[in-house]
Amino acid sequence: MTFLGEIKTELLSLKIKKICCMTSEIRGILAFGGVAFNEGVFFGTDSFELAKRLSIFLRKVLNIDFMERLDEEAGSYKFFLPENVLYELGLGIEDGVITELNNKEDESCCMRAFIRGAFLASGSASNPERAYRVEIFTENKAFYDKAFNIISSMGIDCKKAKRKNLYVIYGNNSENASDILKVTEASGAVFKMLDAKIEKEKRNKANRLMNFDMANIDRISENSEREARAIRLIEEKIGLDNLKPNLRLVAKLRMENEGASLRELCEMCDPPLAKSTLNNRLNKLIQIAKELSDD
Repeated sequence: MTFLGEIKTELLSLKIKKICCMTSEIRGILAFGGVAFNEGVFFGTDSFELAKRLSIFLRKVLNIDFMERLDEEAGSYKFFLPENVLYELGLGIEDGVITELNNKEDESCCMRAFIRGAFLASGSASNPERAYRVEIFTENKAFYDKAFNIISSMGIDCKKAKRKNLYVIYGNNSENASDILKVTEASGAVFKMLDAKIEKEKRNKANRLMNFDMANIDRISENSEREARAIRLIEEKIGLDNLKPNLRLVAKLRMENEGASLRELCEMCDPPLAKSTLNNRLNKLIQIAKELSDD
């Protein structure tokens, strides 16, 4: 099942007891998924669970029974609500567009129910293992503004955009995408998104550490090769025995351990040297080699 499918399955399993919240969820479904048609609103879905939930809510809110018409094997389910029914929901039709006659989302629970209905009707979500993005879209500008204002009123930094004839409310990072899901009360999906973020951060940290280690290895190898070249040049030009004892010791140590890091070379010295001391001596050898090559 896709992440979007998991979210909608979770939302459809939420138990709602308050009639006002059932009403708001119906309103969200019709506002974002309904189509004005012949003095009423048509809503269609391929989800039996969504059709069943809508039927139950309509029976409890308006005493309209669609259940007897639902066949779980049918594959698609259709609802037609005439204007007089819409009026009881605080909705109407004007110039072929669904409109709001009365605002019924005064309480926080009803606001959440309205957004949940909107998401069930026209929401989308990316797999959080690949991207963080949650969207709710509609062609209805008035309900788009209403939904955006509800989500924003809850302190959520959601975004909005227009794509051709669609108005889109979206979250495009782990924080605002999960916050939109919190509004719908899809807590399981929020935790899954959080888990995906944690795993992604762990992988990124491991990759950064690996890249850092590889960079260190490359740097050690480059420094070692440069120092070894300098020492070979000194040996060829004047011989290592003509170096001062402290430089001669470091030169032989480097030649015997070309792949060793500076720290490892320090530990090989007897007594061990500070990294700054050993580094200064190796740089001195490089300087001597440069002077010899210039002659």
